[in-house]
Amino acid sequence: MLLSDLVPGRQGRIKAVRGGRESCARLAALGFVPGTRVQAERPAPGGDPAVFSLRGYTLALRLEEAKRVEVEAE
Repeated sequence: MLLSDLVPGRQGRIKAVRGGRESCARLAALGFVPGTRVQAERPAPGGDPAVFSLRGYTLALRLEEAKRVEVEAE
């Protein structure tokens, strides 16, 4: 499943990050690397971006970027 499909309150473990070199490097710099546990927190009021927690911090990620992250729901 994709990170963008993870419903608020659910956790998943990152399996892969897809996309071009620059987008993969940016997501990796934010902590989106395989094996990392991530939790969907809430969507923004307009629906985009969504808020995720991982590695002890919370961040907003555009849904277009969240579609590049493959997760396994836990």
